[in-house]
Amino acid sequence: MKKRRKSKELKESEDDLMFYLENWKKFPNHFQNIAKKEIEALENKIKNN
Repeated sequence: MKKRRKSKELKESEDDLMFYLENWKKFPNHFQNIAKKEIEALENKIKNN
């Protein structure tokens, strides 16, 4: 069985998601709300691919 390659866009989405999750506690409170929305959007994007 062939292993599927990840698309460049999917890889970038995963990298962005990891950045947000790794640096969550360093963000100021007002930015955490924005980051939370970004995390949810990235998770949905990754799940749908």
